[in-house]
Formats: sequence, structure tokens, C-alpha cells
Amino acid sequence: MRQGDWKLVKASKDMEPMLVNLASDPGEQKDRSVENPAKKAELTALFDKWNATMQPPRWQDQRWNGDPDRKVDKKKKKGKKIAE
Repeated sequence: MRQGDWKLVKASKDMEPMLVNLASDPGEQKDRSVENPAKKAELTALFDKWNATMQPPRWQDQRWNGDPDRKVDKKKKKGKKIAE
């Protein structure tokens, strides 16, 4: 969810949302949730309102939300050998 320079980021279903300010942190490295709890709550409410209008998911992408064995190893996919 984005509003102006503020962005609420949640990369997986089990991740706590992180609040970033794109003007001061374009690389999205610093979570500003502690310093700006009201902005986080505002963006969370906006997301929840929007999300309530969406159809339920028809499937779950296990690469991001669950089974770690389903994640693709790009080095293996390219045929490169990985040292163990």
C-alpha cells in the first residue's frame, strides 16, 4: 500500500508489515513503524478496506508463503553446481 512517500510493505503472509518512507529511504531498508505508528495504522486500514473488496485467493503461491522446498534455486536452475 502506498500513499505519497509512504509505503507499507508485506512480502509474505507471515511477515509483520514494515513502513518505509521512499523520499528518505528509496531502497526500503529502514522500518519507520516505531516512529510513525499512526501512519502505519492509517495505511493498514486503507489496505484492509481495499483487500476486503478483492475475491479470495484461488491458490497459494508456496514459493513465498510456505513450503521452503518449493523455492527455486536460481543457481541450480542454470545448471551450476553449488558447493555444500
